[in-house]
Amino acid sequence: MNNESEHNTAEPFEDLTEVADAPSTDEDVAPPENPPKKTGGGLALPLSLLALLLSVGGIGAGYYTLNARQGQQADTSHQILALSERLDNSVADLSSQIDQKLAALNQSVTAQLSRIAEEQTALTQRQQALEDHLTLVRNQASWSKRDWSLAEINYLAQIASDRLRFMRDRETAIAALQTAQSRLERLADPSLSSLRQQLRRDIQNLKAYHPDNSLESLTALENEIARLQPLPGEPEKAPDSASPQDNARPKSLRGAVAEALSKRFRIRHHERPLNALTHNAVGWQALSLLQLKMEALRLALQQDNPVMFKQILLSIRQWANDNLAPESRAPLLAAIDALDPDQIFTPPPTLNDTQAMLRTLLSHTAP
Repeated sequence: MNNESEHNTAEPFEDLTEVADAPSTDEDVAPPENPPKKTGGGLALPLSLLALLLSVGGIGAGYYTLNARQGQQADTSHQILALSERLDNSVADLSSQIDQKLAALNQSVTAQLSRIAEEQTALTQRQQALEDHLTLVRNQASWSKRDWSLAEINYLAQIASDRLRFMRDRETAIAALQTAQSRLERLADPSLSSLRQQLRRDIQNLKAYHPDNSLESLTALENEIARLQPLPGEPEKAPDSASPQDNARPKSLRGAVAEALSKRFRIRHHERPLNALTHNAVGWQALSLLQLKMEALRLALQQDNPVMFKQILLSIRQWANDNLAPESRAPLLAAIDALDPDQIFTPPPTLNDTQAMLRTLLSHTAP
């Protein structure tokens, strides 16, 4: 029993050995299965979702940007339209204002032109009326055109004589005589040749007349004024500017020290008499005013203006009476009295001969 059992138990191991030793075939033995490999299939879905989200975001951003651009373009177009409307309104207002101003200007110019035309018409009528009255007077006085022309020439000669005598106006006198000469030439009367020659001679004399009033006649008065001294308190005069040559020269030590001290200190000489104790002392303001009067006197002398010369002499005399003591006033008044304008100013040529000839001709004409 035990052998049988041992025999029975050993058989299975032999079978297994035989089975293991038997050659294997493809049909009998199946190849072992390969384990599954890991792939990226798990990340595909999140990436797809992310790409979708990015696409949606890009589309949304583009749509928003497009709407914003369209809004800006719409606002810009509205602004352009508003500006164009305002510009059109401004142009219309400006054109209307220009039209109104042009219309007003045209009306003003038209009114002025009509007024000028009316004034010219009135002036022509007035001139014609004067000529009619003059013709009537001529007829009543029994004077001819020659007689009235001689009367006009006499009037012009009288104007020239008065301008020369009272105003020494040589230019106006020459113009008046030239007008008289042209009136005389219109007569073409051979009997008036002597009068023509006299007028021509007078015009030449007046053109050749050039007054030469010398300033030496004021020397005595200037010397008397130079003796006057200002009272204390006169403002200091500015030092004279040195020439470029003096500035270029090197200054000595003594000169430099003296210049520096003169700028810092003022030296008073007490041994000299004070101006207040002298008889020819006046205030510096009054003395400056007198100097201005003397300048005006020189100007009147150079301009050949005796009227202004007399007026300035009177003002200087009044200044002497107001500012000088009697003992220092007398020499200055004597110098003023010596300045006679009739002797200083050269008298211009007279027209006595021409006026005498005209009076003779008019006396023969008068009834």
